[in-house]
Amino acid sequence: MRPVGRQLKLFEWLPVSEAQVLRALAERIKSLRRSKRWSQEQLAERASMQRSYLADLERGYRNPSVRTLLKVANAIGVPISSLFVENTKSRRSTRRARL
Repeated sequence: MRPVGRQLKLFEWLPVSEAQVLRALAERIKSLRRSKRWSQEQLAERASMQRSYLADLERGYRNPSVRTLLKVANAIGVPISSLFVENTKSRRSTRRARL
């Protein structure tokens, strides 16, 4: 019998805005680039795009196509899905470094 008033929620989906997704994607791309110790120029060249476009992408000002995301992922050497997965280990170390 379930307790009254409580429900077990295994997965809870919360709606997110386009701006939130673009911001998270921007941070992830920047984080991956920095983990390689590459400049924006280096990643832009490897991904066959303009450095200014990459800079806008890393600021969350661009809404990239799947083709663009694939170029970035391939240039960095990661699956495209990893652009949408937060690396919690690096966030913890970043948080500690700020304290």
